Amino acid sequence: MTKTTKTMKDNQQGAASAPSPALAGEGRGEGESWACIRRKGTAKARSLRHDQTDCEKIIWNLLKDRRFENYKFRRQHPVGNYVADFACPALKLIIEIDGGQHCENAQDKVRTEYLRAKGYEVLRFWNNDVMTNIDGVRHTLTLTLSRKGRRGDNCEASDGPQ
Repeated sequence: MTKTTKTMKDNQQGAASAPSPALAGEGRGEGESWACIRRKGTAKARSLRHDQTDCEKIIWNLLKDRRFENYKFRRQHPVGNYVADFACPALKLIIEIDGGQHCENAQDKVRTEYLRAKGYEVLRFWNNDVMTNIDGVRHTLTLTLSRKGRRGDNCEASDGPQ
């Protein structure tokens, strides 16, 4: 028996007689990996894109295909654990379309603070505004995009107006 084989055999016998204690969080499958969390966020975003509200459809028709001020927007865009209704990553701008369930909602405040901490500006519009005052919504978006584009907030040349 070689020295290496003897050492391996001794290690195996030692391991069999006195197993090391299992430590939580040491790669033993506890919790979810970032890849798993990201896949779930992406799956949720896809589901939300498929099941848009009427108001989201109206706003998406304004924003898609660089129709609005030639900025690239994404619909149901995952940001961390949240999914934004619409996002312009180049300008770090998120647009949320809210119904009555969002009135005085503490979870929305936590969400907004999280998104702001990630560097995003969050614009919120009520469903009623989208349905009855689309010109006002369009005007607010134009002013916001103009202000952010002028400042150059994380705007890449390829994602800005051309």
